[in-house]
Amino acid sequence: MNHAFFVTERQTAAIDGYVGRPAAKSVSDAGVKDTAAVDVRSWHSMQYWAKWLGISEQQLIRATRVAGTNVALIEAHLAERRARRQRKRMRDPEPA
Repeated sequence: MNHAFFVTERQTAAIDGYVGRPAAKSVSDAGVKDTAAVDVRSWHSMQYWAKWLGISEQQLIRATRVAGTNVALIEAHLAERRARRQRKRMRDPEPA
C-alpha cells in the first residue's frame, strides 16, 4: 500500500538515508523528488487519496485538473482554496 508522508517527512527520510541512499547534507544533494501521485484512472487510487486528503472524489478530480496529479501540488492547491475562502468570509460577512 502506498503510505504517503508529508513532503517534509519524505525529505527528512531521504536525508537520513532512510530510502537506501547514503546520508546527504541537503535535500538537493539527495535528489529527493516527490513521487506521491494520484492515478486518476484507478478507482482505488482515487478513493485512497480522497480519503487521505479529506475531500470527496469529485473534489479530487477537480483538483487534479487544476494542480495535476502530484499530491504535494494538490495539497498546496487545496490549502490556497481554503485560505481564499476564509479571506472572502472575513471580508464579506453574511447578512443577518
